[in-house]
Order: sequence, then structure tokens, then C-alpha cells
Amino acid sequence: MNLPSMAGKERAALACAVALLLACGSSGSGGPQRESVVDGSSVGDAPSQEDAVVPLQDSSAADTQTMQDDAATQDSGPSFDSGASVDAGVGLDAETAALYNVTLTTKAVTPVCKSAGATAAGHATVTIDAANSMIAVSSFIFSGLAGTPTMVHVHFGTAGTDGGIVFHFTNMTAPISQTFTAADYASPGFGAPPTFAGFVAAMRAGNSYLQVHTTACPGGELRGQIQ
Repeated sequence: MNLPSMAGKERAALACAVALLLACGSSGSGGPQRESVVDGSSVGDAPSQEDAVVPLQDSSAADTQTMQDDAATQDSGPSFDSGASVDAGVGLDAETAALYNVTLTTKAVTPVCKSAGATAAGHATVTIDAANSMIAVSSFIFSGLAGTPTMVHVHFGTAGTDGGIVFHFTNMTAPISQTFTAADYASPGFGAPPTFAGFVAAMRAGNSYLQVHTTACPGGELRGQIQ
């Protein structure tokens, strides 16, 4: 049949019939295939602009995540170096506070006093603060002495040797508690470091002791190394 020679209505009717037959014939073979005949020519199943669907990216979710990430970065705050050293400001680096439980005996005295009481004994607690700025002696007690206490001191010196007097206790009635600072380190005895900071370092190293002098033992009846 010659399509160009047909009238317009006949051509249109024939095109519709052909399209319907094609649609019915393809329903059992994997889905419809659209095909149209215009002026005797066939057009394949190309999607139109209306059929083509282009997915739109949801930019709001991405923007929200970016804003949250930026906020987290700003809220994290600056970082600090926890390993920085601290200057104690007294000639020594800051340390931990030191506490010593000191036991005083007659045998520790150099030389041992032969007149010392048979049961003479003593005990004290010595604390150095972390800044090395003070030495606190507390709960200093003694008993069983052969004589009356005449002087109670903090001395510089290693175990087994005599050393110079560094601090004098103003009270000699037990229990004794007194704190010493650099202001009290005016005239250290022989062999002692020239500065309070130097003496604190010596005390931390075990080079100081407590001593109780009595009327029976003027050179010392009780002694205890601070270590």
C-alpha cells in the first residue's frame, strides 16, 4: 500500500492500527517497545525529554555534614604540650613533695654517748614541699632520756659523721612541730651548703639528721638520719 497517496485521515488511522498491533505483539517478549510511524518512517523507542528523569543531588545533606565537620574542628580547641617543664622559682626544678619518717636512736649518735638512757628513743616526720620552699618537722617526740633536753637541732651530714647545725628548734617540749624556710637559713654550720636550696637538695639526698642534746649527753643523746 502506498502511504503517500492516501488521504490524511486514512494515513492517521493506519498509523494507529500499526502501532496497536506492534504493542500487542511485543507484550510477551520482555516488555513493550514504543514505535511510531510518521509519514511512512519508523522511530525507535528513544526516551523523550519528559520520560528522561535525571536524579538531583541532595546538596542540603552534604552542606549540613560540612558545617558539622567545621564546627567540630573549631570546638576541639588548641592542643598543649603536656611535657613542658615547670620552674620552681627557688633554684631547683619542681619536684614531688617528700615525706620522711625519722627514727632516733642512741646508737646513731657519733660518737655514742655512754650515759644515754637505756630506753631512750624518738620519732619525727619531716616533709619537704614540692616547690622546695619549706621544710616542716612535725610530731617530733622522744622519751627515756637520761637527761633534760638542752638543744634540739637539724644538722647537715651523712650517716656516721658529725655535721654542722643548720636549724634550731625553739621548743624542746615534745611533741615538737616547726617549719623552716630560706629566712631561717641565716648561718648554717660547718660543711653545710651555703644556700637554703642547696641544703634542701642535700636533705633529699639523705645528708641531714635530727639530734637531741641533753644534760647527760651534751654532744647528743638521740640522732636520726632524715632519709
